[in-house]
Amino acid sequence: MSVFVTVEIGDESYCLTVTDTNWQIIKAGAPFGDTLKASYEGEFFSYHFSFNFSFKGELIVDYSGEDDTDLGSGFAGSLQDALITFDGDSIN
Repeated sequence: MSVFVTVEIGDESYCLTVTDTNWQIIKAGAPFGDTLKASYEGEFFSYHFSFNFSFKGELIVDYSGEDDTDLGSGFAGSLQDALITFDGDSIN
């Protein structure tokens, strides 16, 4: 089973797929991080999803370009601010 965590950055949506095991870690409040590779306007970016690093329920998404330029913060908030779906069904 998979959990899909979707956030909006600018006019785009980015969806990180999380395994059920890792979702249980996130829901328990333990720090967890993963990276999504995606393109924007023809350039590839890495979107770094960070869960629970400062407080339980926190979600931060930073991004960087192919050559580690174009660094920035794309999303800062909580899991409640993201769209969470479980195998296609919304749970948030």
